[in-house]
Amino acid sequence: LESAAAPRATVGGVCATNASGARRAALGAPRDRVLGMRFVTGDGVIARSGGRVVKNVAGYGTHRLLCGSRGSLAVILEASFKLLPSPARRLALVHALGASPPAAERLRSVRLSRLEPAVLAVLDPAAAASMPHAAGGWMMILGLEADAPWVAEQEDIARGLLGTPLARAEQHEALALWQALADLDAPRAGEVVAFGMPPGRVAEALASLAAAGAASSWAHVESGGVRARLATEAARQAALARMQEMGAMRLHGGDVVATGPPDPAAEPALGPVRAQLKSAFDQRGVLV
Repeated sequence: LESAAAPRATVGGVCATNASGARRAALGAPRDRVLGMRFVTGDGVIARSGGRVVKNVAGYGTHRLLCGSRGSLAVILEASFKLLPSPARRLALVHALGASPPAAERLRSVRLSRLEPAVLAVLDPAAAASMPHAAGGWMMILGLEADAPWVAEQEDIARGLLGTPLARAEQHEALALWQALADLDAPRAGEVVAFGMPPGRVAEALASLAAAGAASSWAHVESGGVRARLATEAARQAALARMQEMGAMRLHGGDVVATGPPDPAAEPALGPVRAQLKSAFDQRGVLV
């Protein structure tokens, strides 16, 4: 599981926000990994959902519903997860991209190659400045996690596509770099807004956000997640308008919501469902 500010994060909080980081495409978000939960509703009722093994499919997947609910339905007490084997080798390759956003063709060549990156992130100069190995311009971070021979082979492929990297980081240093990427999402000066984009349009989205006046922007290319820190209301409105024009979907902790006003056709169907869920979990309105 990945989250911003990991030393302060709790398992329940990471689940409640459905938080994820740069490796979401490889590892999944909490909703993809959780097998079961014990939780307490707003009425003080302690309940369980799911189980501790993958083949437990009885009942409703309430534990997945709570991932991303941000504590509005129940307080999570325990959670069981599907685990993955730790990779034998981790490697991060940091590439300097210069003063301009990366060309879409360059990102496409990486995505359609034989590479199987756990991380493929692109950062504008402002976002890159907070990262290790900053070079004063746009930055690409390619992360590889697998058995040692396959990581070595992929590194050779990456060098053929992208040239010599600005820096390399292995094992614990690579993990520290993944955490630094996750920490970009932590609330600081300016609101962080996330958008879902097809990976092929990430470069276009980053250029558009820069033109909209975003204080900083970055993208997790494989999962299609584009993020921007919007320090002013004017920048926020401009960014939302540009992303809506591109057909982007706004994300909250991995959950998709429309960037524009609610769809009148969908709201009549969704409103009663939300009300029923809230009533079932929190009849007294204790949880916000």
